[in-house]
Amino acid sequence: MEAKKKEPKIKRIRRDKADVNKGADIMKYCGIIKLEEDPQAIQKRLRNEWR
Repeated sequence: MEAKKKEPKIKRIRRDKADVNKGADIMKYCGIIKLEEDPQAIQKRLRNEWR
């Protein structure tokens, strides 16, 4: 009887792990955006806007 109660939880955990492993192919976006400013400078400027 104990095994029947745990079975749905085990299936859910396995399903969740499978979803995490799928991921996205982000390499297809590599080189798409052409920036004229250094990315770190952009980030620093954006963070300073909050001050």
